Amino acid sequence: MRIGLDLDGVLADLISETLSLYRLSYGKTVKKSEVTSWDYFLKRRRISTAEQSDLFNRAWNHSSPGLEEECIPQVLKALKLLGHSITILTHRHKDTHASVFRWISTNQLPYDNLLFLSNKEDKMDYPIDVLVDDHPVTVEKAINHPSKTLLLKSQPWNRNTKITLPNVRRIESLEELLEVVNHV
Repeated sequence: MRIGLDLDGVLADLISETLSLYRLSYGKTVKKSEVTSWDYFLKRRRISTAEQSDLFNRAWNHSSPGLEEECIPQVLKALKLLGHSITILTHRHKDTHASVFRWISTNQLPYDNLLFLSNKEDKMDYPIDVLVDDHPVTVEKAINHPSKTLLLKSQPWNRNTKITLPNVRRIESLEELLEVVNHV
């Protein structure tokens, strides 16, 4: 099976690092649980798109995000042992690519492909059977890909996303991916 994994919010806990930089830059403390919408910084904190991008890029380049879950290296290794291919898909800015490669290597994450996409590219368009993503808009895009399974990785910013499509399921942990690939 061909498995696609989003980077930020699925594999890497970028938001915690970003919130630390936000506190240092703006003097305001925000908890991860308070980031309840995808465009939280733009709408709730009223920073510009450029400032938000800068925060995310600095989180990659000047610090190192933690793993979203400690089980991630073991889950990916188990998937590889079961014969699945793993593609990491991300919309990371080109200035962060070297940091992303270093982070994946440091965390010993096995993968077959790493794709850096433009913001106009849809992860669901790639040759994968299952995609794990945390972006709420991906749920809407899944309607155009009924033969693919989308697993929405629960995060505070997608908790209110309604799931009505038969090919979309919410997961709390990446460990649930192992169960899903055995039944798809």
